[in-house]
Amino acid sequence: MRDPTASFAQTALVPFSTAPFPYRGDIPGQGKPFLDVVQDGRAGHTSPRGGVYFEDQTYSDSNVLLSIPRGYDPSRPTLIVLYLHGNEAKLERDVRDRQRVPRQVAESGLNAVLVAPQFAVNALDSSAGKFWQPGHFAKFLQEAAAELARLRGDPPLAETLARSPVLIVAYSGGYLPAIYAMSVGDASERIHGVVLLDALFGEEDRFAEWLPRRGRAFFFSAYSSGSESNNTRLMNSAEARRVPFEIGIPARFEPGRVSFLYGGRNANHRDFVTRAWVSNPLQSVLSRIPGFSLDRRPPGAGDAIAAAGTDRDGSDASGEAEGTPTITAQPRPKPTRASAAGTTGTAAINDAPPPGLGDSGPGAGGPGSLATGQPPAPPLTTSRPAPPPPPAPAVAAAGAGPAKPPSPLGSPSAPVGGKAPAGLDAAAAGLPSGGAAHVVGRPFPAVPLLPAAAPAPVNNGVWAPTMTTDDFDKFRSGFGSDGASTGARPGPTGAAGAKPKPTQP
Repeated sequence: MRDPTASFAQTALVPFSTAPFPYRGDIPGQGKPFLDVVQDGRAGHTSPRGGVYFEDQTYSDSNVLLSIPRGYDPSRPTLIVLYLHGNEAKLERDVRDRQRVPRQVAESGLNAVLVAPQFAVNALDSSAGKFWQPGHFAKFLQEAAAELARLRGDPPLAETLARSPVLIVAYSGGYLPAIYAMSVGDASERIHGVVLLDALFGEEDRFAEWLPRRGRAFFFSAYSSGSESNNTRLMNSAEARRVPFEIGIPARFEPGRVSFLYGGRNANHRDFVTRAWVSNPLQSVLSRIPGFSLDRRPPGAGDAIAAAGTDRDGSDASGEAEGTPTITAQPRPKPTRASAAGTTGTAAINDAPPPGLGDSGPGAGGPGSLATGQPPAPPLTTSRPAPPPPPAPAVAAAGAGPAKPPSPLGSPSAPVGGKAPAGLDAAAAGLPSGGAAHVVGRPFPAVPLLPAAAPAPVNNGVWAPTMTTDDFDKFRSGFGSDGASTGARPGPTGAAGAKPKPTQP
């Protein structure tokens, strides 16, 4: 008779035969092998951003971080949280210690288990490895179910987990393996939802194609100014495909819901998993997923809203919430007006380093620093020896072509005013609970959260087609009134002067 609940957390690094790496196949759509360089008998890959990385150092780690939180109950519905890390990352140093992903999953109140595979080790590379291969993601999930059951010492659990729904969470460069798992992974019926944490740095067309086919899966993308233009492009594509979506974070991620949230102009890309619009954003998102809760609190209860534009005192250097959740007012940004003649005005953009650069790695926020408030955890040991690497490729191309130039970005469609949709969390929007939310749109999703006393714009609403020039001028000068335009509302259009797409991590 198996123990109904886990009385202690179980976390381990486990080598998988279906891990993303090592990978000896081709790069989809490029017609060339992934390992395109051989130097002194060492095979390597040319990354557009990082240069040549060698397989033995960067693409040979087959470990997967598995975590079963204390209190996990296999007799209740289980959600598998698949976490896909960003560039320059290592599982122990970054996913476990710096971003505290196992801890955020455990403290979310969900009956969930964590699976986090290692991709390129400590490199400026978002390559998906075996996740590029059609149907491979489904095989990976099967092995994950078996290894989680082995970790818990409960063989019958493997059959349960092999059917459990999966939540894909991608941070930064994790967008690339995420979209291939979603589109060619042969496990679409198991995808319960997709969460992008400042991760949309490319493949917008693939994400846009997936949205109308998502079925009951929900989609949520939270972003900083670094990936704002990419998210705007995806919103335009969703609008063109008549996919309904909202601006803001819902109180509950109901099936099929599509949401976008600007994390605040002070949101830092490197710290986005631990501090953005709230402290511990991943925990906040997970707590809003209904159907898997071990906690009697309503979804989203207990969130701590991160104060934007202010610094906490030294006693709160760990980023943990203190006292009652509050929302701090920010100066209203001047939106950018895009036209065929070019771009005028200014946008609220922070001075953070380019997204994807320095996503992870040592430095501020590392284990034992004030940013985590936690001492370094002991090294994880693998449960069994790693499988031997495949034989070296017989033929490899010498060198690689130049990286593709960034694509120009079309102008976003400017939204108009409306009422907040039912179910949106008033606390997260800065509104008094129970009252009607007055919403004003914006040409770029960059209006910050305002205090509850503010009469007009909040970071919450419904995206709508383009407003007229007169309405836009009202919006730009004083955010206007909610009684909007009566003129024609064309669909999304491009603009010659729109700001370019950021370099993809």
